[in-house]
Amino acid sequence: MGKIYHAGHGKYWDLYDRASFQLPKLRVPPAGAPEFAPTTWGELRQYADIPQVGPLTDAQAVELIHGYHATVSFVDAQIGRVAKPQWRGSSASASGAE
Repeated sequence: MGKIYHAGHGKYWDLYDRASFQLPKLRVPPAGAPEFAPTTWGELRQYADIPQVGPLTDAQAVELIHGYHATVSFVDAQIGRVAKPQWRGSSASASGAE
């Protein structure tokens, strides 16, 4: 399943201990949810190791949660790399230093 969250692997993947993630308590749409609210996971179902119908296994769900956290950390780091020079420039301008 690593193909799905490729950007999250490596050092960002290693930031998290998979055993620390918990499965969601609610695995079905909540009572009263509109009929259109549940997803069929169309994009996710295109991956070879994801079942075409039915729920994910617990192991698959935890791996996706792990991948989500790793990917968010990766994206956060990239935003920091782009924004850091801007922050330095704005603080220099605000203090009067150039």
